[in-house]
Amino acid sequence: MPRVAFVLAKLATVELSDNWANKPIASLESIFRVWMPQTACDSDERLKVIEALAERFPEVAWTICLAQLNTFGRIGHYSHKPTWRNDGYGFGEPIRNRASIVSFLRALVDMILSWKREYSTAMLCELVERMNDVDDEHRSRIWKIIHTWIPGASDSQKAELREKIRVTTLSTRARKRIKKIGTGPSVDAAAAAAYEALAPADIINKHAWLFREQWVQETADELHDENDSYEKREERVTQLRIAAIREVAKARGFVGVFDLAHRGKASGTIGWLLAREVLSSERVPQLIAAALTHELNGDVASRDDIIRGALRSIDDDHARTRAVESAMKGLSEGEVVRLLQLSPFRRSTWELVDQLTPKSREAYWATAVPDWMRANDAECAEAVERLLLAQRPRAAFAAIRLDLESIDPELLYRLLTAMTAESRDEQGQYPIDGYSLETAFRVIDKCATLTLEQKAMLEFAYIDVLYQPWQRGNAYGIPNLDKYVEAHPELFVQAIVLTYKRSDGGDDPPEWKVAAEEREHLGSRGFKLLEGMSRMPGHDSFGQLRAERLSAWVKAVREACEALGRRDTADRCLGKLLSGAAIGEDGVWPCEQVRQVIEELHSDSMIEGARIGVYNSRGVTWRGRVATKSESWPQSTESGQTRCDTHIPLSRRSC
Repeated sequence: MPRVAFVLAKLATVELSDNWANKPIASLESIFRVWMPQTACDSDERLKVIEALAERFPEVAWTICLAQLNTFGRIGHYSHKPTWRNDGYGFGEPIRNRASIVSFLRALVDMILSWKREYSTAMLCELVERMNDVDDEHRSRIWKIIHTWIPGASDSQKAELREKIRVTTLSTRARKRIKKIGTGPSVDAAAAAAYEALAPADIINKHAWLFREQWVQETADELHDENDSYEKREERVTQLRIAAIREVAKARGFVGVFDLAHRGKASGTIGWLLAREVLSSERVPQLIAAALTHELNGDVASRDDIIRGALRSIDDDHARTRAVESAMKGLSEGEVVRLLQLSPFRRSTWELVDQLTPKSREAYWATAVPDWMRANDAECAEAVERLLLAQRPRAAFAAIRLDLESIDPELLYRLLTAMTAESRDEQGQYPIDGYSLETAFRVIDKCATLTLEQKAMLEFAYIDVLYQPWQRGNAYGIPNLDKYVEAHPELFVQAIVLTYKRSDGGDDPPEWKVAAEEREHLGSRGFKLLEGMSRMPGHDSFGQLRAERLSAWVKAVREACEALGRRDTADRCLGKLLSGAAIGEDGVWPCEQVRQVIEELHSDSMIEGARIGVYNSRGVTWRGRVATKSESWPQSTESGQTRCDTHIPLSRRSC
């Protein structure tokens, strides 16, 4: 066993940051699992091996020992036993003797608390996190270790461990957990003493906990009432943050504020509170200019967030414009562009951009990240026009997607058309969701100035998104494309040619051929057009389905496809389309007009296509032990009407 453990430990020193479960460290944890060890060695031998690992591979041994202290959600898996030896059989099962488990676990805890190497900050944080998994004796030893460690720790290390104690043992959630376990008073007193002893001297470390995350986990002592409202709690946290920012700004100036922002994930909140609560309106431009200066310490991202937060805290456009213009003085051309990119995406900012040189204007519009716009209609329209001029249609759509109903349909049509062509938008930066696209198409569909052909061609361009046969009742679909195909049956023929091969093995005429590199893409679109159509062809100007119109449309498709060697394929596709017919006036499905056409043609392939269409219209089905209503093809429709039997020619009218 020692050789295997050392080999696995050597492999475990290289951390694997993937989601695989079968790793060397997982194998080691299974071998030393206190309640179900996957080894034939007894507890004494396992303890000797783990002690040897602590000497040669201390990081790995520490991880193994801490894993055994986890008392929540423990799961054990069996290891594979060799087939050529029988010495592994009879071992690896859960240990029934609880005394043996407790004895081995106490030995591991004693080894952790008597660690022969110096404790790091991360190690102490892990001990504090598992404070509730040990008894009072070992808990007292942990606090003693922390007090012994404090004199030699740096200020930042103290702040890190102090924050871990605050959120682990002093928070409201931790208090409830400790109260449930029954170890409240002793833990509270020891934790409070260690928390006070770890108080950092540096003012940044002192207040960093308020800005480590956007949501501040307060301690139980800071909460006067557990049922306090969210608004009161937020106001209390805001006042604590304002006081902290004031203290840091007074002691360290802007450099200290930038350092504070760099240590957490609430830089935007710091900028917001600085501009609104701490600084005067005259000093806000100084803050912005200082954040744009490269000589100052701190990362660029946190300082950019400070600028964003500060500018967005100014509600009045004129006041914000004055602040930006004042901050622009003395900045280089590149810094001015960067400042305007961090400003709110509004008309007041665009007017400042218009005053720049052509090169700077192009740089701004090429990289500006638009906000979600819910402003007046004119400003939204202007944003779309400007971004279209910059060849960034996806960015424009992302900016207005929450208020598409307020956009002029013709402008929305231009925007969606531009999104189908090449643009300067970065790949994957602005993913477009299907719901927003459907909303945009619903707005365009109501426009009376756009022609049917324009709407239909746009729907065909987005058929990959609009094709949702499993949601025909709720989805937008392709209504205008349906009408266009009804008026132009040659488009239906073209979809069949793109999707299916000839049955006679011949070659298509040159005008029907497509380039090899586009064949797969166009074939997929043709298939989705055939499957996505839901409107029955043959309607007159009053919207009434006429048998003679439907018959003429079907014959035109069949004749064209027969000349192209695809008559049977066309009949199957036509049968699928006709399977969506309504119920006739006599209560029989399909309606009289469709029945008349099918009986005239008497095509077996068309009947087969209709049968497939009816079966597919059921959606997803499954097979259980007892046949359900959806598993046997019903003889009635959802409305309870009679359905003609499509297993035999419909001319027999067997229902």
